[in-house]
Amino acid sequence: MLALIDGLPLGGILLGTIVLVLASSELGFFIGMARARSPKAEDEAQVSSLTAAHLGLMAFIMAFTFSMAAEHTGKRKALILEEATAIEAAYLRAGLIDSAETDEIRQTLTDYATLRAGVNDAEDIPALIRRSEEMLQSMWRSLESLTDRHDPGELEALLVEATNELVVLHEKRVAAATRTRVPPVIWMS
Repeated sequence: MLALIDGLPLGGILLGTIVLVLASSELGFFIGMARARSPKAEDEAQVSSLTAAHLGLMAFIMAFTFSMAAEHTGKRKALILEEATAIEAAYLRAGLIDSAETDEIRQTLTDYATLRAGVNDAEDIPALIRRSEEMLQSMWRSLESLTDRHDPGELEALLVEATNELVVLHEKRVAAATRTRVPPVIWMS
């Protein structure tokens, strides 16, 4: 069910919701008109209390959903900031070590930052994720090459730590963007 919802474009969901609400409204209007013509019309107070109850439930569901969406957006923004900070730390730490591998790492970090800055364009997210993972693997191979030549010192350890933090933050961002959604139960309410 979740894959079906995720596969729908937002514009289609919006259009479908508008059509559903308008159709329900019109159907309710015609049913109300038919009942009003019947000799035993319902008491207006009953209808008003039912309408108030439905509107209250709808307001509660909308508030709950909005709260979840706002929290999700806040977490994603915080992860973007953390990732930018980690990229900067790795870039600066790579500059402290004089080797061909660190030059490669700095270039890859520059390309990685450019790629991650363009992720707002939701054209082909799986391809962007794959490309990001390839860049992280490339940086990691360069680090392995750097540390294989001699015993790693403090600077190399700091660079490894910063690169590892990039890998962790990448996974967190991918999870936040693709795996944490509003549960289908809430959508179905």
